[in-house]
Amino acid sequence: MYSADRYPVRSRRKCFSCGMPGHACRLRTVCVRAVCAVWLIALYAAGAVAAPAVAAAAVGGAPARALLISSYHPGFPTFFDQIAGLRSQLDAAGVLLDVEFMDSKRFAPEKVSPLFKDMLKRKLAVLPPYDIVFCADDNALQFMLEHGRELFPLTPCIFMGINNVGLAVSLRQDELFTGVVESVSVTQTLALVRQLFPQMTGVAVLVDGTPSGQGDLKTVLAAERDFPELSFSVISLQDMSWDAFGAALEKVPPTSVALLLSAYVDAAGERRTFESSLDFIAAHLRVPLLHLWEHGIGEGVLGGRVVSHHEQGRLAGMLGLRVMRGESAAVVPVVRGDAANRYIFDFRQLEKFGVRLSRLPEGSEIRYRSSTVWERNRWGIIIAVLVVLLQALVILMLHTSRRRLRDSEEELRLWGVVFRHAGWGIALGVGDDDRLTLVNPRYAEMHGYTVEEMQGMSVLELYPQREWAALKSQRARALADGRAEQESVHLRKDGSSFPAWVDISVVRGSSGGVTYRVVNVQDISERVRTQELLVETEKMMSVGGLAAGMAHEINNPLGIVLQSVQNMQRRLDPSLEANAREAAACGVNLENVQTYMERRSIMRSLEHIREAGLRAAEIVRNMLDFTRRNDAGRSTCDIAVLLEKVLMLGSSDYDLSKKYDFRNIRIVKDIEADLPAVPCVRTEIEQVFFNIIRNGAEAMSEHPVAGRVPTLVICARRSGRWLLVAIRDNGPGMSGEVRRRVFEPFFTTKPAGRGTGLGLSVSYFIITRNHGGRIEVHSTPYEGSVFLVALPVPGQPAGADDAPDFPLMDELSRRALLGAG
Repeated sequence: MYSADRYPVRSRRKCFSCGMPGHACRLRTVCVRAVCAVWLIALYAAGAVAAPAVAAAAVGGAPARALLISSYHPGFPTFFDQIAGLRSQLDAAGVLLDVEFMDSKRFAPEKVSPLFKDMLKRKLAVLPPYDIVFCADDNALQFMLEHGRELFPLTPCIFMGINNVGLAVSLRQDELFTGVVESVSVTQTLALVRQLFPQMTGVAVLVDGTPSGQGDLKTVLAAERDFPELSFSVISLQDMSWDAFGAALEKVPPTSVALLLSAYVDAAGERRTFESSLDFIAAHLRVPLLHLWEHGIGEGVLGGRVVSHHEQGRLAGMLGLRVMRGESAAVVPVVRGDAANRYIFDFRQLEKFGVRLSRLPEGSEIRYRSSTVWERNRWGIIIAVLVVLLQALVILMLHTSRRRLRDSEEELRLWGVVFRHAGWGIALGVGDDDRLTLVNPRYAEMHGYTVEEMQGMSVLELYPQREWAALKSQRARALADGRAEQESVHLRKDGSSFPAWVDISVVRGSSGGVTYRVVNVQDISERVRTQELLVETEKMMSVGGLAAGMAHEINNPLGIVLQSVQNMQRRLDPSLEANAREAAACGVNLENVQTYMERRSIMRSLEHIREAGLRAAEIVRNMLDFTRRNDAGRSTCDIAVLLEKVLMLGSSDYDLSKKYDFRNIRIVKDIEADLPAVPCVRTEIEQVFFNIIRNGAEAMSEHPVAGRVPTLVICARRSGRWLLVAIRDNGPGMSGEVRRRVFEPFFTTKPAGRGTGLGLSVSYFIITRNHGGRIEVHSTPYEGSVFLVALPVPGQPAGADDAPDFPLMDELSRRALLGAG
């Protein structure tokens, strides 16, 4: 828990005296002493007024306590202005303020929120209760709506900086919630173009692909109709690199004004902070730059009707004091966002572009005037220096010492947050020892241990023995170069393994010896799985093309063979009149010839040739199916009904020569109700499912597992835009080599003459090429096989991740395994 009384309120605002950032100012004899003096005099003068307020805030002799929950982290640009505005009200009333950071800007809220809740719950168990809670920005408000009544029973909550206007307004009758909404003043800022730059004819809008930037862009474009005299153009960072973005900024015509919405990430994914992005824009732009937020003014932004986070904090503080004095939050109105927005401008930018102050809207705040602190506060500084000269020296020394200690503690805390909440595994080992000294939760989680269990564990326990030599080589390279990366295999607690990317860094002490090793580990199972899928798909496409080419080449001579055999059989048939006539003309008895050929098995040989030719023709037809997309007969099908039909067809399937009878197999169905219909060629999908079911039935019959009833389990579920079907048998399973080749044309494990090896390869192309779906097989020897089929559901738009929900497919596989017993 961080107390705001011990937390430095810093910002990017520059010192009015030296022009340097406020936290880096070196003219301490003027800046520090003058500010201290002015504040001390103000405090002395206001003491009589402040004392009653402090007394009124106390309950039972103790000062009131408030907690600020920030959605972001201390380095976020808006935080310091928010807390400064909040403290401008709470400090005068004697309210003690603590701060907690969710850090949901850098980390996903759904991952951060449970951890933050657990941490906060532990702290609240040992701290005195708070009289009021402030929450800054949307994620913090959402956290309070979900967990506030559990963590802070009956404690009022004041929100600020909320972009979700609908949610904020819906809380206006709530007895515990009220606050300030944040909204941008697009129309008022665009109106400044006409007011300040009547000669300008265009507006260049600078934006990237972030959701907030795109949302503000829609607002700007919606307001375009209100400014017919201006031509709007969009320079989108999401469509170009930073270099191209800079070139585009340099080409903005001098008759235009630039409006910055958002510029953090380019098309290649390179992300910059707001400060570095603004410096880049200022270095390339030659026209005035307007903005919708206060941060950036003083760093190249001319100004605008901006969201003032200081004002947001100040208004929230005022609402909080009203509630703490006894007013119900339900009767304290929610402040709409524009009320917290102000016209703020940079005097230096106004001078640079020749804007007269008389053109500014009434009540505008002008910063960075050229007048010095001495000129504006001459007599106040003289009096202050005389009163507090000796005090300032002592305060300065104490402040410097405390600030160094505080900065060190804060830096250590931030690194601790990064360590605990990092999305990759981090482990620390001291010196040359192989044992783990410290690991973060993610490192323990990916290996199946708790953090406590891994303390002191040898790193060799996490590697298969075959990987020890590679680990030794990597450590040697890290010692030589300071850092080494490589792909490896790690072991989990349950004995299973997973592929990992391992980065080892060596940190040396002043003497040159190894102080400790830092190991970063990322689980790359999904990446390896995707690579294998891509390789399999490319291989199947190549083999399919080759098979189709071979089929065309074989088809012509095969037709000649079949036609010739048929003609030979017909011309040896004594029942045909033309044959008898020609035989008589040659003096040959056709019946005798027929008898001779039958005795010598020539007719039987011809029949065998015909049967073999027809079998070859069937293989050729299946090969040609690789390259054909059959849309004829496509209709909307109920997969549940289709599966029932396939099972009904299978129930009559038995073959004494193969020693199996489908009727002897137990069927377990787990099909979700109300599955959506999917467009497909019914006969093709029936063929796919029948091939899978029949293969499983034959495998269980030909290779029975002792003590196991042959069972087929069929699961079907809906997942987003996909309909997923899992079919599992509890037969002998497959080896890794067989599993990788199971969809290859002509690959079969059956004896010669028992199969063509085309059933599953045809099924693969039916699902992937003809229906735009996915098909996979998971199998382990002696544990059975699971075939997973994904078909797209119509009417569902493709998202950023246009792939089936494989975790759900894994769940279907698990359910199928349990169902099969």
